[in-house]
Amino acid sequence: MLSHPNIVAIHDVGEHAQLPYLVSELLEGQSLREELQPGKPLPPRKAIEYGLQMALGLAAAHEKGIVHRDLKPENLFVTRDGQLKILDFGLARLIEPVGGPAHSASTIRNLKIGGTQPGTVLGTVGYMAPEQVRGQPADHRSDLFACGAILYEMLAGRRAFDGQSGVDVMAAILSDKPSPLPRDVPPGLERAVWRCLEKLPEERFQSARDLAFQLEELSHATPALAKPVSPLKAAVLWAALALTGIAAIGTFFLGRRTADSGQPSYHQLTFRRGTVSAARFAPDGQSAVYAAAWQGTPHEVFVTTQRSPESRRLELPPADLLALSSKGEIAVLLRRRQMDGESAGTLAQVALSGGQPRELADDVEAADWSPDGTSLLLVRRVQGQSQLELPATHILYKTYGTIAYPRVSRDGMQVAFVDRPRRGDESGAIAVVEKGAVRKLTDLWPIANGLAWNGAEIWFTAAEPGSAPALRAVTLSGEQRLVARVTGRMALHDIAPSGQVLLARESARAGLIVATAGGEERVLAWFDGSLLSDLSADGSAVVFVESGGEAATHAVFLRKTDGSPAVRLG
Repeated sequence: MLSHPNIVAIHDVGEHAQLPYLVSELLEGQSLREELQPGKPLPPRKAIEYGLQMALGLAAAHEKGIVHRDLKPENLFVTRDGQLKILDFGLARLIEPVGGPAHSASTIRNLKIGGTQPGTVLGTVGYMAPEQVRGQPADHRSDLFACGAILYEMLAGRRAFDGQSGVDVMAAILSDKPSPLPRDVPPGLERAVWRCLEKLPEERFQSARDLAFQLEELSHATPALAKPVSPLKAAVLWAALALTGIAAIGTFFLGRRTADSGQPSYHQLTFRRGTVSAARFAPDGQSAVYAAAWQGTPHEVFVTTQRSPESRRLELPPADLLALSSKGEIAVLLRRRQMDGESAGTLAQVALSGGQPRELADDVEAADWSPDGTSLLLVRRVQGQSQLELPATHILYKTYGTIAYPRVSRDGMQVAFVDRPRRGDESGAIAVVEKGAVRKLTDLWPIANGLAWNGAEIWFTAAEPGSAPALRAVTLSGEQRLVARVTGRMALHDIAPSGQVLLARESARAGLIVATAGGEERVLAWFDGSLLSDLSADGSAVVFVESGGEAATHAVFLRKTDGSPAVRLG
């Protein structure tokens, strides 16, 4: 039996007088259909809230192997306190007897109790996916198409697909794209809607959980610049979101700073689970190349554009991205492995257009191209030290710690990097090599996780104690300023000469679940970053470290396995 806050609770099922019945919870409120008024769109924030609850309910059902196949506003109920409930799971198959009453032109159902026969059309016209219109088998992605149609209707105040007859509507579903959404719809939300409404199932979100993650991020997206920053101007901000932990997702966002508000908005470009490790702008100014590990696979290199949320995988062996030259040459890391707490591997060069990687050096940790694309700056591990080399035989700096995010300035006169005193640690100071001398421009940050040149400034992402990393800038004279903050943890990847910014917005989540002797599972996570430290001998309590997933602080908690509140120990 399904049990989820966003699915109507069923208390009993049975049969009376050869007719099936069910007993459900009593709901007070109205259907979403009653709330939707033609020509009166819902506010985007409310549409996101309803869409998120709808996606979470579907995710719970899909994970039990149940597909709704008839999702529509009539089957969504909004309670008086704003909670959305999905109704009528499976009723299309359960309650329509053969020879039953005639149906309106807007509803076409399978009239045989039990499994759906091949070629049978099942669903409600206007919310059916193309495969349902064709009478092909429907799966969980068909429900996601219906989600898109409902989200569209909430945001536009009109149906996504309409016509004079049911046949006209079905034809529109198969071949037409709905009219553009209103201008006040956030770009990230608009992209989510279009992704749901893709004609081919494989081009939609691949799970309701992925859609829920995207809508949840949009519901918390309140980015704000500390003050208007002239280098941004009308620049496009690209961001990559990588959620790590038990629930993980990797996402690219595209954002634009509007002239009137001074705030960037974000447009999601990728929708798969995993981690994004590195990203660079391509020379054409319209594309980005990034490395990601999706669904637990090894790191691979992808290309995405501003015009489409689809990413194209480069035909390379498993590799991590290090740098991209002005000539379209990619520096990648092959055979990645751990060396003294940091990743290292074999440096190789390959054209962005494809081909076989040409191996250049071993034990490489990081690299960057010179501005003209003719030589590579390397960080190599040699005899227990990391050394910065440019060209490959000229040593600029050595340390027993880590040299992270090395970047050559656009005039080729300086090299900036994050100087980490300890291996395997995120703390570091911003340093620069100029005329053979190394200078530290900042003090040590608890977290320093990205760096790129922006004209005469070095932009970087770093966190003060107890806070999440924010985008900051420092000049060669050491003058610092805050550039921007977003919800969650960000990491800078690249800045284009045009002022475009490619950064990562990261959020880590880790859960804690205990299984009782009777087989019952109980969630003991306190916030979003509960990491188990120890379990008592009798199994009555756990000790865990809670990080919350974003800030640079940690706390230790004790919690009984009966689910009682956690007690902070320190």
